[in-house]
Amino acid sequence: MKKLLLILFVGIVFICGCSNNKFASNAGTYELEYSKYVGDKEDAIDTSKEELILNPDGTGYINRNNRMLELTWDIDGENISYSVKEEIMNQGYSGVIRNGKMEVFNGNPDDALTMKYVYNKK
Repeated sequence: MKKLLLILFVGIVFICGCSNNKFASNAGTYELEYSKYVGDKEDAIDTSKEELILNPDGTGYINRNNRMLELTWDIDGENISYSVKEEIMNQGYSGVIRNGKMEVFNGNPDDALTMKYVYNKK
C-alpha cells in the first residue's frame, strides 16, 4: 500500500511539474530580423544585429549593441510580453509568437512612433 501511494504521489508531482512550465516551448535564442517604426515604409527598416535570449524560468537577456540587458517575460497562449531593465526605467514590449517567429511592439501598434520588432528563433 505504501509503495502504491508513493508511486501515485511521484506521478502527481511529475505531471504537475511538467504542466506548470509554460515557458519551455518558447525558451531559446531569437535573432532580430528587423525593426522599424510602425509609421515608416517597409523599406525604412533596421537590420542591426540583436539577440533576445528567453530562459525557461521567465528571465532572459537582450543583446543590444553589445550590451546585455536583463529582462523578464511571460506568455499566455501566443501572446508574449517582456520587460527590459534599462538604465533609467523598464521598457515593456508585447506581441505574438508563432512557429518560432515573434512580432512585438514597444507601445500601441496603431501609433506611428511605436517600434515593431520581428525576431526568428535560432
